Amino acid sequence: MNIGLKLLVTCIAIAAIAGTSSALFLSVLDLVTSIRVQHIELLLLLPLAGLLITYIYKRWDKEEDGIGPKSFLLILFGTWITHLFGGSAGREGTAVQMGKSVAHQWKSWDAWWKDQGEFLSMLGISAGFAAVFGTPLAGAVYAIEHGRRNKHTPPLQIIAAAFTAVAADLVCSLWGIEHTIYQVNPFTDWSLIAVVFFFLLGVFFMQVAYIYRALLNHFKETLNYFFKNSYVAIFIAAILIVFTVLMLNDARHIGLGIPYIQSAFHTASPIQDGWIKLLLTALTLAAGFKGGEVTPLFYIGATIGSAASLFFPVDISVLASIGFILVFAAVSQAPIACFLLAIELFGFQGALPVGVALMAVAGLQFEILDEGVPRIGTAPRLHSADASFRSGNEVFHTDGKKPKS
Repeated sequence: MNIGLKLLVTCIAIAAIAGTSSALFLSVLDLVTSIRVQHIELLLLLPLAGLLITYIYKRWDKEEDGIGPKSFLLILFGTWITHLFGGSAGREGTAVQMGKSVAHQWKSWDAWWKDQGEFLSMLGISAGFAAVFGTPLAGAVYAIEHGRRNKHTPPLQIIAAAFTAVAADLVCSLWGIEHTIYQVNPFTDWSLIAVVFFFLLGVFFMQVAYIYRALLNHFKETLNYFFKNSYVAIFIAAILIVFTVLMLNDARHIGLGIPYIQSAFHTASPIQDGWIKLLLTALTLAAGFKGGEVTPLFYIGATIGSAASLFFPVDISVLASIGFILVFAAVSQAPIACFLLAIELFGFQGALPVGVALMAVAGLQFEILDEGVPRIGTAPRLHSADASFRSGNEVFHTDGKKPKS
């Protein structure tokens, strides 16, 4: 089989398996979310759910770099358990890790792929991202932009990533999966003041991302310092999450929170909404629950942006859309992919204010000192226990290897 045909078959197979597994994952996730909403008392069992997740990972997570059939199943069930019992987490990290696990199987099935781990990771990430969001262009570019920063990507690999992303999205859709729709009104009152305002909003949301990351790291370090036993750490963190939700008497901040994200685009969110979600998400993921952080980041940004409409005379959907994308962009350091994500979700007109705000990320966040130290005020890419796609403690670098601590 020539290389071109071999690559085509591989891309189609990865897309088919990743798209199908993402469809299964999303369908069951919708089911467990519905069960939790109908039986909110399940939240009281979150500490026990944390013990179960810790046990199954300690018992069966033996695969190198968290890539393989066992890791595939562990992250799948770990995420469902997290959401069933009320953890504040996402879903994207799971879909991306599943895509990577599928892609990397080709190294054992075909010797030609043995030294192509980075390329396989790119294909898996693009497939997982595209399938879970329904945004193939953003998925392909994210896989390239996030994992191969400052590296040359051969045109054939770019085409392969794009093809795999489109095919995975198509497969997922064929299984009947419908992705969330967000309505953003076009912004027409353009002026220099508007451009400056949107840019400053970008800077502001970068600081929101920085606060989230700092809190995430702080929670993780605190839990590790006081509770050497991971069972105790996740149990205590879960108790704190349950206590917080009970004290607030409001369960809107747990789970994915997609209805509240959608609401933020047409109704001003409470000022505290995004910040409470930030707190609970950081604690959930620092403790070791599974899922992802992208949808929570969307929630955080969209609700904070929505609340800003109480203070600024700008269309609420525009402010919510900027926050929706910018917090994720600041964490992921992938402004091009995020602009494409905005176009695919909001339409080109709706994405224009987001594009202006993204200039803050592109212009400030990539100003890295020669020795690799980020400038003060930026939100450096997460390392070790932190990443824009988080499914517990896994980090999704496209070389398929965990970064050194």
